Amino acid sequence: MTVKDLITRLLNEPMDAEIMLQTDYDKPVESYNNNVRSITSGIIFDIDSVERWASNRILINFTDWRKEREVDDLD
Repeated sequence: MTVKDLITRLLNEPMDAEIMLQTDYDKPVESYNNNVRSITSGIIFDIDSVERWASNRILINFTDWRKEREVDDLD
């Protein structure tokens, strides 16, 4: 996806909306909290920053909380 494609798609969205990244959106994930089954459609990440990586590349940095969740699930 190019910057122009991304901006064009985002222009149709509210300008004050938060932007997040999602992965595996077509693979349901099951989790249990207090015996309540929860199905999500993927892992969601907040975007930390955007920077130019090379002359023709833009890098979107995000925090991966999956390992933190795995540790929390073990507690």
